[in-house]
Amino acid sequence: MKQEDKDLLLKDLCARLLYGVKVDYESYIYILNEIDTACKDIDYITVRIQDVKRLRCAESVLIENIKPYLRPMSSMTEEEKEELKELCSIYIPTDSKNIGFEDYGILVLTHHLTDNSYNFKLNLNVVDWLNKHHFDYRGLIEKGLAIEVTGENNPYKD
Repeated sequence: MKQEDKDLLLKDLCARLLYGVKVDYESYIYILNEIDTACKDIDYITVRIQDVKRLRCAESVLIENIKPYLRPMSSMTEEEKEELKELCSIYIPTDSKNIGFEDYGILVLTHHLTDNSYNFKLNLNVVDWLNKHHFDYRGLIEKGLAIEVTGENNPYKD
């Protein structure tokens, strides 16, 4: 695993700690409870993971052996899209064309930072909302750093 991927995965896992992110470790599903980022060697992280059926603590595990279960952005329901739109702060000038959903949410932050035709305020509630709903807005699934949540493979269902 490249260093930039390790850094990206660590940042993402830290941001999701409060939201009960579930991870795969050694072919078991756990809730990630704690990450010790004080470790000097990024290859190993100290994590505390919990399985409801059997409590388990893992110390100094390879970061590449931890994979969060995340939802692709494309799995967002219409209700979730509406909820996300409510959180987004975007102003559409009256002389501009109507914009679609792809211009709301996190894409506003990444695609329109230098475009003067849109005025918006950075709303961190959007990022919190995406983390709470376990959406993969960083492309971890495509990089093989996360496991895609599907109808058949959804540890959040319960």
